[in-house]
Amino acid sequence: DLIGVELPETRQPLLQVCTALLAAEVNISQVYPLLTPPSRHPAVALMVDNIEMALETLKSKGFHAINEDELKDYE
Repeated sequence: DLIGVELPETRQPLLQVCTALLAAEVNISQVYPLLTPPSRHPAVALMVDNIEMALETLKSKGFHAINEDELKDYE
């Protein structure tokens, strides 16, 4: 299972996402870039060991997790 997350418009956005998850002791095993239209923020798909904790952590840190319905908009 994967989770998708939009990268924020900041310096080193992927590092911020990874740091938040690692601070919550969520292990990241793989990261994949997602192709996004120019009107959307860049996004990645993450394979983690605890999806529920990862989603909770990302939400609490202000990151936007992408759900399956939103991925349809990326086509």
